[in-house]
Parts: sequence; structure tokens; C-alpha cells
Amino acid sequence: MNLKQLEAFVQVAEGGSFSKAAKQLFLTQPTISAHISSLEKELNARLFVRNTKEVKLSDNSFIFGKSMIHYYSEELRLNKRKHLIRCSGMEVNMDTKILLENGTNELEILEFTLGDNSYGINVAKVREIITYQPVTPVPNSHPSIEGIFMPRDIMITAIDLKNCLGRGESEPKGLFILTNFNKLDLAFHVDSVLGIHRVSWRDIIKPDATISTTDESVSTGIIKKDGKLIIILDFEKIVSDINPETGLKVSEINELGARKRSNVPILIAEDSPLLNKLIVDSLKKAGYNNLIHTENGQKAYDVICQCKEDGTLKEHVKLIITDIEMPEMDGHRLTKLVKSDEATADIPIVIFSSLVNDEMKKKGEALGADAQLSKPEIGNLVKIIDQLVDEDHLDE
Repeated sequence: MNLKQLEAFVQVAEGGSFSKAAKQLFLTQPTISAHISSLEKELNARLFVRNTKEVKLSDNSFIFGKSMIHYYSEELRLNKRKHLIRCSGMEVNMDTKILLENGTNELEILEFTLGDNSYGINVAKVREIITYQPVTPVPNSHPSIEGIFMPRDIMITAIDLKNCLGRGESEPKGLFILTNFNKLDLAFHVDSVLGIHRVSWRDIIKPDATISTTDESVSTGIIKKDGKLIIILDFEKIVSDINPETGLKVSEINELGARKRSNVPILIAEDSPLLNKLIVDSLKKAGYNNLIHTENGQKAYDVICQCKEDGTLKEHVKLIITDIEMPEMDGHRLTKLVKSDEATADIPIVIFSSLVNDEMKKKGEALGADAQLSKPEIGNLVKIIDQLVDEDHLDE
């Protein structure tokens, strides 16, 4: 029994699909099947019941399966963290404590370099780090797109991060940071990787207007570490600038057809001014007019606390929509605070974030989130809100 077999087992068990597991692990479906087959032979037990519609844990392996999912999910997260550092091929610094507990208002930042400058990306977005390999150019593509390549039989688009930031073009060396967010698999070309830092969202400084305007900024925050500044990049904004179709699909609202107006009070926590406005405009277009929008989890929680103090909570907060990555207080911490308070535990919370993948979904579920959606899915967000809000609030 090895970690690769167990990793394949956990992904198939959680996703109920060999093909989904293959995509998550950047492997082919036959490879996943081979790992599961080897594990079944070693244990002398059939682990999955397969049919044309789904894949489920077999009865005789259900207890084994559940315990493996719980135990090895944490082992795999620790292994992934070590793997990221090992794959960089460099001697790097790494905080000794892995971030396992949910809702602590902390995150892990992978520090990398472009030239002499340090930048950061949330480790939750990172799948793997590999050495540079040649790519195939795509005709008539955006100048920042280097091309495509297929590590482990999965098609990946390679993006020249230096070009995106207006710092010239990268040379054919360095590293690719493979990422997954907004349901996109992408590789970002960087010079080197320096390490992983565990930081609090409260320690992240929000860039002000002297650096760049809110609509143009590709930075979500800045941290100071060991006497230097690390700029955390807004990778969603970078990708959206390359291809606007990867952003919120506001056109999905039109497909919902004619709708009744609603006075249901909805509280929104979203730090991106552009996305905040798009979400508000989309919800108003969908009929939801009573909206309070805040720029992070702390501001949203302040609204909740004030409403509790005034005795107006039910009148002002009937549902909460929150991003995950936000300065001061992230969406997971906000969810934990709301769901652990008897006065607010019944308020539905929808996590609407680019980071909604299998691993982050488990975190959200553990904290009590009522629904979790990836950010492009604005149409599905409206449908979820429709299901969660009290029908008595709809105007006749």
C-alpha cells in the first residue's frame, strides 16, 4: 500500500468517479483504475461498486473507506505541502506547522520570484510545481499565453507571469506553478520558489490607490516577511484580463427569464470592488433588491454584530454570501463565527469563491456552510439563493 494508491482511493471515494479523480490528480483514468486494482488485490477486498451512473464504496469496505478518507486527507495535504517544495528543486524555507484547523483566519502563501521581486499565491490554489518544459505556441493567442503542454496527459495552458505584469518576457527556464481555481487548470511561469509562509489575514496589507486603481490592480495584498515585502497577486484578475469569459458569466441571469422582485435582506462579503459590483448588479437583475455589500469578512461580521445589538438581525440579514480570500477576516472564519453563535446559526451561508474545489468544500462543510459555488457560476448562485430564502419574503 502506497500513498499514490491511497490518494487515488480518496479522490474516487469523494468524487464518486474515476474520471473526476484522474482530472484532480493530473493522471489518466487507466492509471487511477490500476491504483485502485492494486489496492484491492493487496487488501483482498472489493473497495468500490461500479455501475454506469456512479461509483460507490462497497459495503464490506465502507468503514475502511471512511477512515481512510478522514486520515489520509490530512496526510495528503501534508504530503502535498512537502511535494511542492521538493518539486521546486530548490532549497527553500518552510514554516514548520501545517495549517490543518478550519476557520482560524490564516492561510499559507507560496513565495516565488520574478526577477528580484517576491510575489505570493495562496497554497490552496496550487496543485504542483514542476521545472520548465517546452510548450506549443497557440496561434493568435493573448501575448501573455506562452502556449500549451500536457504533463501527465492533461492539457495545461502556460501563462507568462512576467508578461502579465509588464516586466518583459520569461526565458525558457525556471518553474511552472500548476494551479486550479475557477475550475481552470493553468500553469504560471516563474523564476524560482522560495518557500511557504503561514500568515494571518489580519497581517495582509490592502494595496491603496497610490499603487493602482481598484479596477486595474492585480494585487490582493502585501505581507512583510523577514524584512522584505511579498506582493500577493490576484490570479483571478490576471486570468480574467487575458480572457474575460473566465470571469462572472452575468449573461446567465438573462437565461433565468422573468422573475419576481424580492425584499429578502442579503449580506455580501467580497473584497474585490469589481466582483462586488458585478455580484450586486447580477442579484438586483435577478430580483434581489435588499442588499448590503461589504469589503471583507470583518466588515460583514461588524454588520451582524450591530444588528444583533439593535435587535434587527432578522430584518437586515436573511442570507450571507461570502468569498473565501479576504483581508482582515476570510470567509471561513466568518462562517465559523456565524455558525457557532446560536443567534446566527440558522442564517444560511453561501460560499462563493474561486477556491471552491474538493479540498476547500470539505473545509466549508465542516464549518457549516449551506452551499458552496465557484465564482463563474452566478446563475447557479441565484438558484441556490432561491432555494435557501424564505418564500414568505417574495412579493406577490
